[in-house]
Amino acid sequence: MNRDVVRRVIVALTLGLGVAAWLRTRRRGVTEPRAYAAVLHHVGRRSGTPYATGLRVQETAEGFVVPLPYGESTDWCQNLRAAGTGRIEHKGESLVVVDPQVIDLETAAMVVGWNRSHAWRGTGAEQFLTLRKIAEMPTLVVPLEKVAVPA
Repeated sequence: MNRDVVRRVIVALTLGLGVAAWLRTRRRGVTEPRAYAAVLHHVGRRSGTPYATGLRVQETAEGFVVPLPYGESTDWCQNLRAAGTGRIEHKGESLVVVDPQVIDLETAAMVVGWNRSHAWRGTGAEQFLTLRKIAEMPTLVVPLEKVAVPA
């Protein structure tokens, strides 16, 4: 460790930031540039219970790319893939996402660009999930003559 880094750590501790908070501020620019938080709403594949999971996502023209540092075996990923749809709250919008597909790092790099994929290499994620966004859930239109009205 050079003296400048030691001096900064001492200043951070003196100001009460703590080592963990100081390290988070140093790491942010390296491992998480332009990473945006989102909340994924999905339904349990066996229980039917609604869940909300916080994620880091990268928005694309077609939808989102989500790094899977723990692989595709996480419960939220399996739930989303089983249902085929979910809802993401991102930047104040609530969007329906469909067609979850697991892709590798090279494919993710083509989708989001080299800069973002290069930053993901430091997270250890080798798999990614692509989600296509649609404006809203399609609604079923039923002609009025087919609707049963109680007497």
